[in-house]
Amino acid sequence: MITRDGPENTVLKNSHATVMSVPVRNNGEPNEPFILVSRRSFVVICAYNHLGQLLFVNQHRFAANRSSLELPQGELEDGESPTTAAIRELVEETGVLVPASAVLDANVQIYEAADWCQASGHLCFVNIANHCGRLYQPEFNVEWLNPLEFDAFIDKGRVIDATTIAAVHIFMSKRNGLDSA
Repeated sequence: MITRDGPENTVLKNSHATVMSVPVRNNGEPNEPFILVSRRSFVVICAYNHLGQLLFVNQHRFAANRSSLELPQGELEDGESPTTAAIRELVEETGVLVPASAVLDANVQIYEAADWCQASGHLCFVNIANHCGRLYQPEFNVEWLNPLEFDAFIDKGRVIDATTIAAVHIFMSKRNGLDSA
């Protein structure tokens, strides 16, 4: 059993995250420190159209040295609600503008990496079929995907973001109830 063996030591701190080294013991014996990242809460957006397709953004991920199709997502700013953050992030990443009435907070927490990251995301569903004030502009690198074909994009390596994978599967499990919302 792994247990804490003293207070954490801050290794790095900036406006987005704090990295801490946490002394631990494994079955009573001293072990290498555990690295823990603490960051702001975030929002993940499942924006869907009248065909049930989800809107994805092509993001370059430097740690993986490649691009990945991901759901729009981002940090909550100070005092910002998940709904307001979802509207802002959707505009910033896709150019799609929706009213607050189009956003449904799924009341689901997604943990980025529950073992090493103290951050949780709010999952929001956005029906843009009836509320879309503006479709994406050419400068945004977005794609519509049928969630029934999503696993094939994972298999091809086009989707590598674990948060996106979890959110799409949650969306799929709840999508029938969305049609009546």
